[in-house]
Amino acid sequence: MIHLVPFTAEHFDLVCSWFTNEVEAVQWGGPTVSYPLTAQMLQAMLDEGRTNPPIRLCWMAQEDGEFVGHIQLALDWRNGNATLSRVVIAPQMRGQGKGSQMLRLVTEHAFGFEAIERVELNVYAWNSVAIKTYEKLGLNREGTRRSSASVNGERWDTCIMSVLREEWHQPLTFRHAETQEDVALCFPLMQQLRPHLENEGDFIARWQRQKASGYSLLALWKGEQPVALAGYRIQENLIYGPHLYVDDLVTDEDRRGSGAGHRLLERLKAECGKHDVSLLVLDTALSNSLGHRFYYREGLLPRALRFSYDINSDHAPFPA
Repeated sequence: MIHLVPFTAEHFDLVCSWFTNEVEAVQWGGPTVSYPLTAQMLQAMLDEGRTNPPIRLCWMAQEDGEFVGHIQLALDWRNGNATLSRVVIAPQMRGQGKGSQMLRLVTEHAFGFEAIERVELNVYAWNSVAIKTYEKLGLNREGTRRSSASVNGERWDTCIMSVLREEWHQPLTFRHAETQEDVALCFPLMQQLRPHLENEGDFIARWQRQKASGYSLLALWKGEQPVALAGYRIQENLIYGPHLYVDDLVTDEDRRGSGAGHRLLERLKAECGKHDVSLLVLDTALSNSLGHRFYYREGLLPRALRFSYDINSDHAPFPA
């Protein structure tokens, strides 16, 4: 689990080592930052945290004793605004959802100040991956400052995004996906678990076929955005008797560690009671070590080993 520690001069060399060129430095720090980063640049950022009240807070993100990222929060106390800024992930940790976890922690921290009503950020418009991450976090696009930065002879547009206090604290609610529109909204999240799904149409068609045999799709929603999903069915066999079988269970990669998976399993246990069954069963891949840890924490125990055989395979299950 990621946690934040104050940024100090001891971290300067490490953060500087995460940048290799001018484009990376400006993408991180904005047009006022240049490459190579220097201790003087970083010290100036730290100094903004020494005012009363501070106008900038800086953190390092740490996980299992290793520094995995850096993030800053600029504070406009007069107008009740906070700006997420200068987010960077250690190169070896990128693509693992660390940035989303940092952003969520710092946004929560920002709204912990009663004076802050709005959290915003600026992102260069070409950075579609980051924009998608921020949208999943709950930030909304407000507009674009066209041709607002000059980098290596290029002009970059800047996208402005924000979330208001009441939007951030919008409650999470459970609701079954009952319509094709709901199922389509669930597709990007289900595709994280089932990457072989080709498109929304393919997912909807499979859902319709499976629904005819008792499949239900339960989602934990924040507004119109599902943050965790479970596909399940109530069934009976000679092994377990009546039971709830979980086909699919996934939490958005940007929200893992937030408790959404725990809430989803608790709701599935409640569904067991609703349907008068006393057993919940699911399968998981032998290679899914993170999933195994989660299930153990939630009180699930491994009671069987499942074998399968591909009928279309040209190979026998064992060598002759």
